[in-house]
Parts: sequence; structure tokens; C-alpha cells
Amino acid sequence: MVMQQSNNRNHKRFFQCIDVSGTCSGPIQKNKQVFEGQTRDISLKGLCVRVADQKSYQTGQKANIYIKLFENEKPLLAIGDICWIENGSDPDRPINLGIRLTGMGNVRQYERWLEVISWYQTQ
Repeated sequence: MVMQQSNNRNHKRFFQCIDVSGTCSGPIQKNKQVFEGQTRDISLKGLCVRVADQKSYQTGQKANIYIKLFENEKPLLAIGDICWIENGSDPDRPINLGIRLTGMGNVRQYERWLEVISWYQTQ
């Protein structure tokens, strides 16, 4: 099943695999879903996360994503909303979650995210 995916891109995407982990929750969902995966692409205001599990993700869920940039660096906390979900009929195929970023853990983490995006823009 492929959920509708908006192609209205306001920010350039950079294809980059970065390890992530996090949780998703929704207004009617009391338990948080834990996930691990990798980014498929990143941008200033969003990212696509590829997860291998087949949990029932839903658009509108809130997500806390821990982005592991470097081994010796504390992960960045990104906060966002799941905007789209892409999965196929094959249960062994990863699910892609399109996440719109709505915040970061703190100002320094946001600055670090901007540094990362700026670095990819110069490549």
C-alpha cells in the first residue's frame, strides 16, 4: 500500500544514510512505538526514514528521532510529524516514513543540523 505522498518540496533533499532510532505516538495511541532505521534522504525541514519493521505507522503521528551523525558525538534529537508513508505489499520490504521536522532538542542541536545540511550543499 502506498500512502499519498506530496511532492511539494520547499527544500533540496540530500541522499544520505544515517543511523536513527526513535519513537512514534499519536493522539489515540497511548503506547509509543519504538523504531530503528536509516535515513534515505535529509533536508533542512525533513527527512525520509527507512524502517524494516512492519508496525502500523500512521500519518499525523508525532515522532522523536535520534540522529547518530558521528560515533563520538551525542545523537541529535529531531522532533516531527509523519507526513507520508510508503510501503509495498511485500512484508520484507522496508517502510519509508516521510517526517516533517517541527523542532530539535535544543538550539545547539538545530545549529548542528544546519551545519550538516550546509556541508552537503557544498558537496
